Amino acid sequence: MNIHPQRIVRLFRRISIIGMRRFLPIVRQRLKRRWFVFHYKRAHNFYTAIPIQIGQTSELIPDIKKTWDVARGQHLTYASKQEFINFITKWHAENPYLYGSNWVCPMEVAIRAINWIYAYEQFSFQETEHEFIVLFSQLLGNHMQYLEYNWELYDGKTSNHYIANLVGYLYLCWFFRDQKKSARKIRWCLKQLWKELRWQVFEEGTLYEGSTAYHQLVTELFCHVIIICQKVSYKIPVHILDTIGKMFTFIEWCKPNADYMVKIGDDDSATTLAPQHSQLIIKQVREKLDHPMDSGREIIHYEQFGLSILKTKGWHVTFRHHVYANKQPTGHHHSDAHSITVAIDGIPIFIDPGSYVYTPSHIWRNRFRSAAMHSTFYYTDYEPLLFDERLFAVEIPEAIMPRQPDGLHMHAHHQLYKQFNLVAHREVIIDKRYQFISINDWWEGLKPSIPTSWQFICAPEIQLHKKQGDWLMLYQEKAIARITSDLPLEKQRTWVSLSYGKKQRAWCLRAQQRMNPYVQMWTHIIKC
Repeated sequence: MNIHPQRIVRLFRRISIIGMRRFLPIVRQRLKRRWFVFHYKRAHNFYTAIPIQIGQTSELIPDIKKTWDVARGQHLTYASKQEFINFITKWHAENPYLYGSNWVCPMEVAIRAINWIYAYEQFSFQETEHEFIVLFSQLLGNHMQYLEYNWELYDGKTSNHYIANLVGYLYLCWFFRDQKKSARKIRWCLKQLWKELRWQVFEEGTLYEGSTAYHQLVTELFCHVIIICQKVSYKIPVHILDTIGKMFTFIEWCKPNADYMVKIGDDDSATTLAPQHSQLIIKQVREKLDHPMDSGREIIHYEQFGLSILKTKGWHVTFRHHVYANKQPTGHHHSDAHSITVAIDGIPIFIDPGSYVYTPSHIWRNRFRSAAMHSTFYYTDYEPLLFDERLFAVEIPEAIMPRQPDGLHMHAHHQLYKQFNLVAHREVIIDKRYQFISINDWWEGLKPSIPTSWQFICAPEIQLHKKQGDWLMLYQEKAIARITSDLPLEKQRTWVSLSYGKKQRAWCLRAQQRMNPYVQMWTHIIKC
C-alpha cells in the first residue's frame, strides 16, 4: 500500500523520543521525493514504452520531429498576445503532463520551455489575466520538474541534448527566480554547463559530435547562457568566453559566404529559437566577444574535429580527415573520410549531401550518411562504416589527423579497409597563382586491381557540360570552373538535402575503375 508522506510525518510527530523532531524536515523531504519518484517513474515508464516508429523502407512514415517542431512554439515570437494565450491553453488541454509524444524527449521539453519563456517576456499581462498566468506557471513548473528527473546522460557520452536540457532548465530557474533555492539551482546549472563545455568542445573550439550543424546549435545554446548570466549579474569565467569565441571562429572558417555554412555530418536544421531571433541572439553575443578570426591566415587544420579548411579571396575548400576518439558519441557522424567541399567566389560547387531524414526511413537515413553520397573515393560496393537499424550509432575506429604539410597543401589517409590490407590516401593541393586545385588519390597495400569508385557531389544550382573531354561547371549559365581528370568521370543524377526533411535532385560526377596500389589518379578543378 502506498502511504502519502504527510501521513508518515504525522506518525513521527506522535513519537516522544528525545531529539526525533530535529530529523522531521529531513524525513519529510526524503519521503516526498520517494513518493514523487514512485508515481513519476510509473508514468514515465508508460510513455517511454511507446517507441518512436522507424521507417523500414524507402517510403517515409510520419516524422515525430514535425510534431516536436510545432510544440516548440518558435512561431510564438511572431504571435499576438491572444494568439499566444490560445496556443498555450490549447496545448495544455491536448498534452496532459507525462503523456503523449511531446513528453518523450527531454531536449524537446527544454527547447519548448526556452521558446515559451522568450515569447512570454515580450508581452505585458494584467491582473485580469491572472488565471492564464497561473496556468502558464504550472505548465513551466511541469517542464522544470520533468527535466530534473530526465537528464539525458545515457552512457556518459553526453551530447547537444544534455546541453539543451541544462539551458532549458537555466531559463526555467530564471523564470522562477523569486522562488527559494532558485539562485542555488542557477549556480548548479552553470557549473554543469561549464563542465559540459570542457567535455564536449575540444580545446580547438570544435564540438566533439562531428557535425558542423550541431556545433552551430550548441554555440547558439551557449549564447543563451551568456544572456541569462547577464540578467542575473553572473560573471562568466574568462576561459569559458575564450572557448565560446573559438566556437565562433570555427563557424567563420566554415562559411564560404555570409549566408551559407558548410555541412559536415548530420544536419537537422535545428535552431533554438525561430531563425531570425536565433541570429539576433548570436549576433548580440558575437559582437561582445573579442575573438576575431585571423584575417591573414589562409589555411587551418582542426586536428581534433578532423577538418582542414582553406579560405582565400577566391576559394573555400574543406577536407575531411578520418579522426575519432572513443570519448565521442557517434550518432551524428557520417562516412565522409576524404570528402571535400569546394566554393569559388563564395558559390558552392561541390557540397556535402546533408541528412534528409532520421526516423521516417532508415534506408534514406543510412544512404545519406554513406561514403557513396560524399565527394570522396572508396572501395566499390563496400561501405567502410557499418550502418544498420541503429540510426544514431555506428562503430568508428580511433584515429588521429596526420601531420600536415606546409603551405596550401592537405593530406589525409585512413585504414577503414584494414580487412583488405589497404590504406586510402588523398591529398589536396591549391595553386593560388594559377587558380586551380589538384586532388590526388591512391591506395597503399599489396592487393592488385582494386575496384574503386569516385564521386563529386554538385550543388543543386550547378549545371554540367562536357567539352573536349573536360567538364564545365555552370552557375546561372556562366562557366565558373573546369574539371579535368585522369578518371572517366560521367555525369549522373543524385540527391542532396539542403534542409532537414527535404531532398532535391542535383548532378554529380562519378567514375569507377580498377586501380593498382601506389598508382595516383589526379583530378584538377580550374577556376574559369
